[in-house]
Amino acid sequence: MNTEIQLEIIEAFKTYISTLNKELNEKELNKEFSNFVKKYNNPKKNDVKRAPSLYNQFIKNKQEELKQNPEYKSLAPKELFKLTASLWTEEKNKIKEDN
Repeated sequence: MNTEIQLEIIEAFKTYISTLNKELNEKELNKEFSNFVKKYNNPKKNDVKRAPSLYNQFIKNKQEELKQNPEYKSLAPKELFKLTASLWTEEKNKIKEDN
């Protein structure tokens, strides 16, 4: 890592530390710096998340819908997911037929 980047990281860290509003001992400061450098060097984690897929949307909505239904309310989460997954398979096949 070149000196210019190191200085940039240190300055950004100083700014970050000034926003914490608490005193840190040496161990805490080292830990904060370590975490800061990891985040600073890995900007992908700070990227915007992509939109949920049709599958994600279907599963979320259908599970919420089924949980409201008294017939399915007592299902264990694993069983509820199995049911939702089978419903997704049917839905996916309908979508393929329509295209």
